[in-house]
Amino acid sequence: MAPYRHFADKEALLAAVAEYGFRELAARLTAATATAADPRAGLAALGVAYVLFACDYPSLFKLFEGDSDGGDVSLACWSLVHGLSALIVDGRLTEHDCGLAEAVATRLTRLLSDSLAALGDRKPGGTPSNGDKHSLRKRRRVKPINSLTAG
Repeated sequence: MAPYRHFADKEALLAAVAEYGFRELAARLTAATATAADPRAGLAALGVAYVLFACDYPSLFKLFEGDSDGGDVSLACWSLVHGLSALIVDGRLTEHDCGLAEAVATRLTRLLSDSLAALGDRKPGGTPSNGDKHSLRKRRRVKPINSLTAG
């Protein structure tokens, strides 16, 4: 077979194809964030580009193996877009074919980026930041635990 004149075995061939796919994906991700107005828009653009790549190249997408060594936030983001991509490519979301993938990916990545932004507005330990006055007012109305048990 002609491919094996250029590659030692099937694994070498698949590795070369996956490398091509990663380069193509990287180019799309770079292009997607080039025009993003802010980091949240950039995150959403990355997610949409990932899902559209999977729709355009389902076979390449299926060759990818995960590398989630970027921490919990990176894992959450990757899980969302990779999982959505897999569901679409595998035909498990019949109402969301690849023609609608961009709209679905946009909604879900915005939901995730909005949720991450809301978490970022909180101080460590779950207390609201100074900018979250409404939540702070609600917190003041809650009776301290010791006043509920005193008695």
